Amino acid sequence: MYVFHLLQHEKFVVLLKNKEVPYTRHVTGSNYCLMNVFPDRIPGRAIIVFVIDNLVKGASGQALQNLNLMMGLPENLGLSSLPLFP
Repeated sequence: MYVFHLLQHEKFVVLLKNKEVPYTRHVTGSNYCLMNVFPDRIPGRAIIVFVIDNLVKGASGQALQNLNLMMGLPENLGLSSLPLFP
């Protein structure tokens, strides 16, 4: 699967297995993006579902990730905390 090959080196993007559906509660307070691909009822089309926490994965998380890269630090420094669960 081409998408899986592209994502296996990404630290924060997780392609779920089988028919697991990603939920926002699984990424709340984290820099992770969970995603999965499902077949559509129309042949030749797919449905892609992904979830992020807009605060951490959004501008603030991106800024910290970019700062780490610019300073030669590990990309995930300060961003590897586990998601919060209600």
